[in-house]
Amino acid sequence: MKKPILRDVRITDFIRLMLLRQDKEVSENLKHSSFVYFLLEIWKIITFNGPIRKVILANNQIVGIINLTKPKNLSSEIGYFVGKDYQGKGIATESVKQMVQFGFSKLKLNKIYAYCNPKSIASQKVLLKNGFIKKKNTKDKRFYFEKPIRTTKRF
Repeated sequence: MKKPILRDVRITDFIRLMLLRQDKEVSENLKHSSFVYFLLEIWKIITFNGPIRKVILANNQIVGIINLTKPKNLSSEIGYFVGKDYQGKGIATESVKQMVQFGFSKLKLNKIYAYCNPKSIASQKVLLKNGFIKKKNTKDKRFYFEKPIRTTKRF
C-alpha cells in the first residue's frame, strides 16, 4: 500500500467518516466513544475553524481521520482513528508521523501528546514507533504519551 495522504476535511467526507467510526471495536478505543459526540465533532470539524483536522486517504479512499488540537503553550494533543478494515497496514503509524512533522515544523510546537486506551495495544505501538514516550496513567485509567521536540545542541 502506498504512503497515506493527509488532506483537509470536506463536508462531503461526513458520511464516510460516520461509517468508519460506527464500528464498535474502533469506537471503544476513542477518547469519546459516544456516537452522538462523534457526530457533533465531525460536524464541528467540517463547519468551524479550530483544531487542525485531516482525513487519511489510502488508495484515494478515506480510511480515517487525524487531528491536532488548538495549540496551548506550544503544546497540542494528537488524536486519530483508522477504520477496522485498514488497521495493521502501517497507515496510522505513517499518518501520525506526517502530522507530528507538521506540528513541529509548521505550527512550531514544542510538545505533542496523546491519550490512549490501555486496551488499544495497536495505538500504543503507533505512538511508540513515532517516538512518543509513555509518561503516566491518568485518573480515568488511560495512558498518557508525550513527544517533545528534539533539540540539537552543538558543542
